[in-house]
Amino acid sequence: MTDLELKNYKIQVGKMEGSAVIKTHNLSIISCVEMINSCLAYHPILENADVQKLPIEQLNKVIDYVMNNDWYMGSYIRELGYELVVKLTKKQLKDIKTVKKGVYTDSQGCSYNEIEWVR
Repeated sequence: MTDLELKNYKIQVGKMEGSAVIKTHNLSIISCVEMINSCLAYHPILENADVQKLPIEQLNKVIDYVMNNDWYMGSYIRELGYELVVKLTKKQLKDIKTVKKGVYTDSQGCSYNEIEWVR
């Protein structure tokens, strides 16, 4: 799910009628995908790589990194379940073309990466 798709999905969820529980669950999924993207944007295996051509062993290392990053992913794993977060991570990897390193540096000298999407 690209950044634009996430934005549009957020709008859709915001307009949803019905169960607050379902709406909250969908918002949690959106937030989780955004955090997954943040983790993926700074993983060195993905930097300047053709993600779609990476061997499965490399992709599994990336997935393990995301899933073992309790500081960022722990609350999502506890809330949504391990299997769903793995599924969301795999889906995001399918949508990433590459990660561009150091595309922006802020006034404090922090450098930021950018995900380039397949579509």
